[in-house]
Amino acid sequence: MAWFRNRSRSPASQPPTLRGNEGIAIVVIEGTDTGRSVVDLASGVAYSPVLDVAGHLQKNAPIGGVLISATTHAELGDEVGGLEPGTPLARENMPTWVLTPDVDA
Repeated sequence: MAWFRNRSRSPASQPPTLRGNEGIAIVVIEGTDTGRSVVDLASGVAYSPVLDVAGHLQKNAPIGGVLISATTHAELGDEVGGLEPGTPLARENMPTWVLTPDVDA
């Protein structure tokens, strides 16, 4: 999970920090890929194309939704309903699927 301010999803006039008693709205976007990752426990660093793809998926996920890679979709099979085809990741030329939660549930 990464926490960052994505300027493309918020107005440029909105300040990046909170002052006084201002509230903050938190929205969730998630990118999910499946695979192996090498972790260097001594330095606390993980190396993996899977993490890179997951980051790109997260950046392109709809607000309140999950963008899933082709690899993850294949692993899930028919276990998860409500997946719709998404926009392919351009850099990876990878098909994606979108899961958007039912807000009325």
